Amino acid sequence: MKKIFLFLILLSCSSALFARNSDSFIISDLTYSPGLISDSVDVAMTKSYSLLEGTLQLEKLLPESSDAIWIKSEFILPENMSNKKLALLAGKIIMADEVYMNGQLIGKGGSMGPKIFNNWNHYRFYPIERDLMVKDKNVLLIKISGSDEMDIRGSISIGDRDVLSVKYKWMQFFTEKLNFYITIILLCFSVFPFITYLQNRQRIEALYFSKILILYSLFSTNYFTSLLIDTTNPPIDNLTQQKITFIALNFTIMFFYLMLRAFLNQPKTRKLKTILWTTTLAVTLLYLVSPNYGFFENVRTASYIPIFMAFIFMIIMVAKEILAKNKEAILLSFCVIPMFLIMIYDMFFSLNAMYRWNITPLISFDGGTIYFMSYGGSLLLISFALIATTRYTKNVMIIKELNKNLEEKILERTNELFMEKNKLQTVNLKIINELNMAKKIQRQLMPDSPPADYISSFYYPMSQVGGDLYEYVKFEDGRI
Repeated sequence: MKKIFLFLILLSCSSALFARNSDSFIISDLTYSPGLISDSVDVAMTKSYSLLEGTLQLEKLLPESSDAIWIKSEFILPENMSNKKLALLAGKIIMADEVYMNGQLIGKGGSMGPKIFNNWNHYRFYPIERDLMVKDKNVLLIKISGSDEMDIRGSISIGDRDVLSVKYKWMQFFTEKLNFYITIILLCFSVFPFITYLQNRQRIEALYFSKILILYSLFSTNYFTSLLIDTTNPPIDNLTQQKITFIALNFTIMFFYLMLRAFLNQPKTRKLKTILWTTTLAVTLLYLVSPNYGFFENVRTASYIPIFMAFIFMIIMVAKEILAKNKEAILLSFCVIPMFLIMIYDMFFSLNAMYRWNITPLISFDGGTIYFMSYGGSLLLISFALIATTRYTKNVMIIKELNKNLEEKILERTNELFMEKNKLQTVNLKIINELNMAKKIQRQLMPDSPPADYISSFYYPMSQVGGDLYEYVKFEDGRI
C-alpha cells in the first residue's frame, strides 16, 4: 500500500514539474463567443468575445441557435522562444475541436460531423510551424463543438516542441496506452476461465469471470478510442459508442456480483438478484432509447445508484465471510473496497466536471482529471484472478495429496492381497499333496488286474479320489 501512495505522490510531483517548465507558458485571459460548426476562422476573427471564467460546461454559455463555441486568446511570444520549434499542448477537449494559430489550422481532434465523435480522453498536441508566429500579438482560436457537452479539462500551453512532446507522450501513456495494454491482457486471460468452465460445468463462477473480462475490456476501450479508430472520421457516432461501453459496464458489475456470490458459496437470494437484474436491464433499456447525449448523460448519472447498490451488497457479502474467518474473503476485501473508493473518486470528479463545482482533482495533469476506474477495475479483476488461481492451486495440491494417499493405500492393499494369495497357494499345495497321497493309497487298495481272462474292469474317479472301492473274491468251488 505504501508503494502505491509513493507512486501517486511521484506522479503528482512529476506533473507539477512539467507545469512549471520554463520552456513553456500557459495561455490565460481566455475569451469566448457562441458560433456554429459551419463558421470559418475568418468569421471567428470578426466576432465579439466575452471573458471566459472557466473551461467546463461550455455548452451552458451557448444560445439554442449555436452548436459550437469559439475560444480566443491573444498573447505575445516570449523572446526566449522566438527561435524554437513550438507546439501547443492542451488538456482533454470534449467533444471535438479545431485549433487555429493566427488564422491557420494547426490541428483538430474528434469529429464535428456528420458523425459527432468525442475524443475525450486524449490530450491535444499540435506542432506550430515557426513562420506562423509573429513577434507582436498572436491570436489563438479554438472551435469546440459537441452534443450537450463541451469542456477543456486542463490547461493550454505553448512551448518548446521537444519538451511538450515528452510531456504529451507521458500523459498519453498513462491515460491511453497503459489502458490498451491492460485490456489486451484481460482479453487474452478471458480464455482460461472459460476453458475451466467447459471442463467442469459446476464452476459457474469461472463462466461469470470470463464474461466479466470480455465486457470490462469492451468498456475499457472508452479510455483509448483514439488508438483504435480515426476519431476525425469515425465509423460510428459518439452516442452509439458511449451506449455500447456503458451497457458493457452495467453488465460487468452485475456479473461480478453473481461471480462473487458463487465464489464465496453464498446462498442465492432471489429477491436481491431480481432487483439487481431488473435495475440493470432498466438502465440498459434507457441507454438504448436515449435520443441525444444530454438524455444519455442523465441516465449515466442515474446509473451510479444501482452500481453503488451492487458494490455495497458485495462489501456486505465479503464482510460476512470475513466474520466467518474466510481467508479468501480477507484477500477479496483488499480488492473490492479500494475499487469502491476509486469508483467514488472517479464519479465525484466526473460530476465535478459536469456541474462545474471547480474542485481540483487530487491527481491531475495541469488540472485535467486522471480517471482511475479502468486501472481500479483491472486491478480488481487481476487480484480476483490471483485469488482464484491460489484456490485452484490449493485444490490441485489437495487432489495430488489425496491421489498420493490413495496410491499408498492401493499399494498397501495390493501387498496384503499378495500375502493372502501366497498363503492360499501354500494351503492349496498342501491339499493337492494330500489328495495325491489319498489317490495313491486308493489305487493300492484296488486289484491290479482281473483274476480271469473273461473279466475286465475299469475305474476312473470323477476327481483325484473317489468314494467307491471294489475287490475280486474267489470261492472254494472256483466261482469268482
